[in-house]
Amino acid sequence: MDYRQVIKESWEFTQENKRLIFWYGFVPSLLTTLVSVLFFTYQIIATYKSITVSEGEHTSFLREVIEALYIFIKTHPTQGIIFIIAVLVILFFYLVIPTLCQGARIQLISRQLNGQKTRIRDGLIYGMFSFLPLFEYHVAIKTFSIVAILTEAGFTLRNLGMGWFKALIIPFLFFALVGLVLSLIFTYTEYFIVIDKTPTFRSIIASCRLVLYHWQETFLILLLMFLITLRIIFNILLVFIIPALVIIPAGYLATKTLATIGVIIGIILGLVSLSFAAYFSGILEVFTSTVWVKTFL
Repeated sequence: MDYRQVIKESWEFTQENKRLIFWYGFVPSLLTTLVSVLFFTYQIIATYKSITVSEGEHTSFLREVIEALYIFIKTHPTQGIIFIIAVLVILFFYLVIPTLCQGARIQLISRQLNGQKTRIRDGLIYGMFSFLPLFEYHVAIKTFSIVAILTEAGFTLRNLGMGWFKALIIPFLFFALVGLVLSLIFTYTEYFIVIDKTPTFRSIIASCRLVLYHWQETFLILLLMFLITLRIIFNILLVFIIPALVIIPAGYLATKTLATIGVIIGIILGLVSLSFAAYFSGILEVFTSTVWVKTFL
């Protein structure tokens, strides 16, 4: 396999399919980036306010958030109901749209690479056909994801203390290593599910066999894993950048008695940063999917 040619052709294919990037890259990335920013921001603040890293009386940040939401809903019932509905809608879309778009993206790329004529809207049908097995696979594999392990480590640090965290650091590192190995040998699972329409468990076995038999492609796999890691690091950096773009201008202008304008400017800057991050992630999604589909085929 000519690795450079595969990557070059995949990048050219990505650049030629702007609508594919927007509908099946940018849209799901917008949801995942938004939820990731909120999730990691909560994790950071909760850890900072916990007894393990802050002095004084221990307070639960989750409890503070729930109490603040309860007061807001009690004093502003109409806005509170709208807020709850909006949160539920976003949560539903977050659970459905990324997986749906992944199935659509893989199938559309596969058909185009095979010379078949496709329409962007057909991706919804392709995504629906593979949604349930893909969703089942994602639920199973997320237990060993880096995000899940970091979440569990943060929970241990906040609630059990530094002693337990240090005692469990080796198991956390072990499970992180296991997660990396699984992500490597399960590389082709999603493509067996979507392209070959193989059941989830059989797709996992087939992926393990394919990776082990074609160990010569290790270089390509490592390169793609590096790109995925870059995306993860980029998203983590957004945890600091986006809230800062919202808080710093708002706080500064608030000191100048322009609180409303400060909040508006902060929200605009945050939305622009979020959109840019989502589009960048969407390009990477389509590019990496194209490389993997070409390699799989």
